[in-house]
Amino acid sequence: MRMTHLRALAPVCPQCLAEQLHDTGCPEPRPLELEEGDGQAEEIECGLLRCLACNAGYPILAGLPVLVPDPARFIADHLVYFLLPADLPEALENWLGEALGGSGWHEAMRRHCSTYGWDHYGDCDPDEATCDAASRPGSAVRSLAVAFENLAAAPHGPVLDVGCGAGRASFALAEQVRGLVLGIDLNVPLLRLARQALHTGEVVYPRRDLGRAYARRRVPFSAACGRQVDFWIADAQQPPFTRGRFGALAALNMVDCLERPAEALAALRRVLADGGRAIISVPYDWAEAVTPVSEWIAGAGGSQSDETDAEAELRTKATAAGFRIVQEWPHQPWRLRLHRRASVTYDTHVLVLAPDETLDGAIP
Repeated sequence: MRMTHLRALAPVCPQCLAEQLHDTGCPEPRPLELEEGDGQAEEIECGLLRCLACNAGYPILAGLPVLVPDPARFIADHLVYFLLPADLPEALENWLGEALGGSGWHEAMRRHCSTYGWDHYGDCDPDEATCDAASRPGSAVRSLAVAFENLAAAPHGPVLDVGCGAGRASFALAEQVRGLVLGIDLNVPLLRLARQALHTGEVVYPRRDLGRAYARRRVPFSAACGRQVDFWIADAQQPPFTRGRFGALAALNMVDCLERPAEALAALRRVLADGGRAIISVPYDWAEAVTPVSEWIAGAGGSQSDETDAEAELRTKATAAGFRIVQEWPHQPWRLRLHRRASVTYDTHVLVLAPDETLDGAIP
């Protein structure tokens, strides 16, 4: 955790924030204080943040602050990811894959790191240099570039990358703006890939071949604007910041990966400053195991739907959350590699949103 980001972004207690959002009569949450850790260092690897109002503690582990309402439960559920070495020996990783089988946490981790390590950093891998344009990695950065090319001016103030995953879009944002960039996510293995890119000059990830066979990839990566970037564990549905903290934000292929997508849109509006811009992309790829059907933005079944129903409903949800639509691209391809002989291409909907300042005071 970078002290520059802690001081400038002043995260608040998620528990106090939840109470204040539920009951506006509660006082504004106070910024968290560094209680344990070297406050003179630029980077805090291990430490503890404390809320001086309610005394809640938020640990910093492996450089990642855990800023969620129940950090103890989160760590209990994800402890194995914090304990694994950042660069696990390949022979040991393969043994774990064989010993633990294909349905547990280890295989899920490897598949996520393979798919998103490839998309985020595969363009820097000499092995991928011969890919044709349709098969090339880098969909996340290309989707972001489409929107940025059409912004009238670069945003002012810090930028939030919501659902940053392995972090490449955060680095791309840092190249476009002068301020600080913060990536937040709940996926610890992907955040550790992002921190590896930030601090080591390379990304090491298991690229899936076929079945449970993986090949270790070491990809050089130079984060030219790395000093502007940091990565934290935080929930997109309750980002731990006061209203209007960020001048811009990105949420790429994130809305349909949440339990309460409409609530997440309102949370993004809350932390976006008046005059700011939000870039979001949505493939409408709902999964009942993640998002209850009642929360889906169209596609839940029932009567036959017009092909534009989902897009229209997303616009309605964004408007209800306090946004106005500045520009949109209904069809932006986003390709993800599953293994050597399989990939999936999403047809994503990309929008640039701005706060609807006429609704100030009406949106919590």
